Amino acid sequence: MISVQMKVAAIIITVIAIGCVMFLLLAESYFNHAELNQLIEGCKQVGGTVDLTIEASVTGDYAFSCK
Repeated sequence: MISVQMKVAAIIITVIAIGCVMFLLLAESYFNHAELNQLIEGCKQVGGTVDLTIEASVTGDYAFSCK
């Protein structure tokens, strides 16, 4: 039978793992947002038209072009 201490340890490890995944997802989202802002501003500075397609919002995949 699994002891109470082992169950508590498993719960703590699970919570830490979920926290790490959430942190990585938020960090990725932040850097994608910053990158897109730089691309858009650069395109506007040269008088271009932004063509941005968000392909998958969960993974942060996008297609960008400046015409």
